Amino acid sequence: MKHILFPKGARNSITEKQGESVGISLGGYFYDYLRRADGEIVGVTYWLMEPVNFENHPVYAHFHDDDRFVFDVAGGCVNIVFDESNAELLKKGQLTTDVVQEFGGESVLRCGEQFAIVFSLVD
Repeated sequence: MKHILFPKGARNSITEKQGESVGISLGGYFYDYLRRADGEIVGVTYWLMEPVNFENHPVYAHFHDDDRFVFDVAGGCVNIVFDESNAELLKKGQLTTDVVQEFGGESVLRCGEQFAIVFSLVD
């Protein structure tokens, strides 16, 4: 299952077909799934290899004030939900973590100066 995260306000200006895959690293090495109480996968916990300055990162900076993202510097991860409708559950800690340690299913698309994050989940 593929999930594409566009920065708020950019959804109308970027499509997957317009974007080109770029070699910008998100700084992580694997991710675990975030699930709602009904078992549906609604996001990921993306584990980082080393500390990342999220405000200055070429991709994360576009998502810094996005409710779908919780940047956990101390925990060494980014919690991400794929849809705004699950952002409140994320903020309230009402999602469970399914430890799957999925490797290599993320990429970055670029269209002009905009970026999108793509997660391809195996589940």
